Parts: sequence; C-alpha cells; structure tokens
Amino acid sequence: MEKGNLAFIPQANCIKNLKVYLDREGNLYPPSEIHSTDKDKFWNPNKHWRITGDTTSKLKVYFDHQPEILENVCNQLDIEKDFNSLQTHLLQAYTKQINAEVAKGNKIVFLIHGFNSNQKNSKESFEALKIELNKKDNLSVVEMYWDGLSFSLGVGIWGAAQANSAFVGLGVRKLLNLISSNAEIILLTHSLGASVATQSLFNVSKWSSEFQKEVDEKAKAIPTPPQKDITLAMIAPAIPGKNTFDDLGETTYDDTCHINKIIVGYNKKDSALKKGIGLVLKKHFGSTSLGCNADNEVEKVKKKLAENFKEIQFHSFDLNIGLEDPENHSVKGYIEATNFQGFLDETIN
Repeated sequence: MEKGNLAFIPQANCIKNLKVYLDREGNLYPPSEIHSTDKDKFWNPNKHWRITGDTTSKLKVYFDHQPEILENVCNQLDIEKDFNSLQTHLLQAYTKQINAEVAKGNKIVFLIHGFNSNQKNSKESFEALKIELNKKDNLSVVEMYWDGLSFSLGVGIWGAAQANSAFVGLGVRKLLNLISSNAEIILLTHSLGASVATQSLFNVSKWSSEFQKEVDEKAKAIPTPPQKDITLAMIAPAIPGKNTFDDLGETTYDDTCHINKIIVGYNKKDSALKKGIGLVLKKHFGSTSLGCNADNEVEKVKKKLAENFKEIQFHSFDLNIGLEDPENHSVKGYIEATNFQGFLDETIN
C-alpha cells in the first residue's frame, strides 16, 4: 500500500444506506454494485501507467487512465461519460437521500472519523456512536469515510494526512451545499475528522503559505453550507485551537457564520494528541492542541467566540474523567467517559 493510504471499499447500496466514501481529494467513490476499484491500480498507478508524481489513491487518476471503465460506470448510470458528470451524479444521489430524511423532520448527523483509522476501525467507531445516537429521536446518521492515511510509514505521514483533510473537507462542503437550507445539521467528529469538518464549514487559514494558496483557490469555487442550524461537535479534535477559528466568519453566504453551536470534548492526557505532534507544533497547522487543551486552548477558543461570534454557543467537556485508560484516544473509550453523555446530549439537543 503506497504511502500508507487507506482506500475504502464502498458497501453495496451505500447511497441508500447513507454511507459516503471519499478519496484523498474529496471525490466520491461509485457504489460497489456499479464498480469495484482495482486496489493495485488505485494504490500504484505509476507502476501500471508509467506516470510520475504523487498520484496514488486518486479516483480521477484511476479513471483518467482507464476510460473504458469510466465509460462502463457512466453507461450503467445513464450519464455523460466523464469524471465530472460521475461526481455530479453521485453528489445529487446522496443529496436526494439526505433531503428525504430532512423532509421527515429528522436532524442529519454526519459522523467523520480521524487519521490512521482504517475501514474496520472506522466502521466499529461509527457503530459504537450509532448505538448511543439511536437512543435519541428524529436523527438520521450519515457515515463519512475518507482517506486519512495510516502510520505505516511513520510520523512523517502526518503532514500528508493534514492535506487530505483539507481537500476532503471541501468535498464534504460540496455535499452540504446541496442539502436543504432548512436542514438541521450536526457534524460529529473524532480526532483529525475535526479538520475535515471545519474546512467544510468555513475557509480555514491555518496552513503553510504555499498550501494555503492551493486550498483557498479550490475553496473559493465552492460555496459554504447554507443551513442556518449547524452544530459542530468534536471528540478529541486533532486541530489547533484559536488559530483554527481565526477565520470562522470566512463564509460565502452573506458573510454570516451559520454555526449555532460548537462543542469540544477534550482530554489533557490523550497520548495520541500529546506525543510528537501535539505540543511541539502547537502554533502550526499540524497542532492537535485543542483536543488535549494544551496551553489552555479550549478557554482561548471560548474567549474568541464570546468576543467575535456572540451568536455561537460554546460548550466544553473534560472527557478524561472516568476513563479506564487515561491516555485513551479511541471513540469506544471516550463513550465510557463520565461526561460523554453530557457531551452527546448537548450535541443533539
């Protein structure tokens, strides 16, 4: 598996079942009943087609070099035979399913996993969260699977995972932008999933200068979500604190932030957030300082919101209390925290 990529395999009927699969560029996988991706060609396109550069695990590269497969997929869907038409079709298909749930009066909860979480681990985390969510009424859950990369090549892969989270966030933004503006939206994230969610909601300015230009260029072409009832809830968010929210007002709908509520579940002892990438990079884009509340980042965010975005409710929960393993980073572990039910109640209500 080149560069530790975590390509996901869509389940059958994934659109109907509201399971969304995105590659590292934020493009949607076709359902498995339409096409099953050749893993070797997807992970190692350079070997097969003698191309150069960072091309691994990109759906567009995969289909561009196999036009006959793209044509077959498009023929099954009865659409124009090009990659953009395929993406538009999939976006609209997901949107139709989600809007049907909105029409029932349901809140839409998007679950977004983090870095170094393969398909099995992500699915197990989502299933654990859904057990808790199913105790609530009038909710429809959308599972978001994305290529967060793995530690198979060591800590150096963290920067690439960060980049993926930005592009995937813009892919999620495309989907949110098509959902009914009357929808009540909840983004419930774990770890680096918080980076995906924040980029989907507003134009984050936390990246290194050159990469920031690339992200901004793509972001300005995609309107931010129009819904006026959005909740952002983050379990152990692997993102900077105040720096992330410096540009919270950078949206395209009347320059108004449509986030109603932000909830942070933090753990000062979380080993994944503290070791190597948490405290050392606390002032840079790779920081995980919010999730472990390094340098009192939770209070800094609270203060910033109170000063500049008074309409946004902010709540924080110490999720270390009651943990069997104080250094836990897993979703299953956090569900056992004393304050998790309070975190979840605040998220849903």
